[in-house]
Amino acid sequence: MNEPTSTLAPEPVLKAALWTIYRTLCYVRNITIQPSTDAAQQTNDLMEALHDIPFALMQWDESRLERLRLHLRCFDHTSWPGSTNLEQMFDLMLVEMQK
Repeated sequence: MNEPTSTLAPEPVLKAALWTIYRTLCYVRNITIQPSTDAAQQTNDLMEALHDIPFALMQWDESRLERLRLHLRCFDHTSWPGSTNLEQMFDLMLVEMQK
C-alpha cells in the first residue's frame, strides 16, 4: 500500500467528491423527516460509504481514486427505492469537472 501524502486531491476529483457528499447529505436530511422510511439504517449505510472520503481527499495519492469509488459502491442503492447510485453520481460529476 502506498503511503498517503499531504497533497489534496486534484481539483476535478475534489469538486466531484464534494458534490457527491453534498447531494447525499441533502438526501439524508430529507429521508430523516419521512416517518415511513427506515431512515436510521439507510443513513448508516450512506455514512459507511462516505466516511472515508474526506480523509482520502486530504491525503491523496493515485490509489485513492479507486478506493473512493470502492467506498461509494458500498452503498447498495438498489436496497433503497428512490436513492441514487453514489459511484455513478460521482463519476458523472467527475466527467463534468474534467471538461
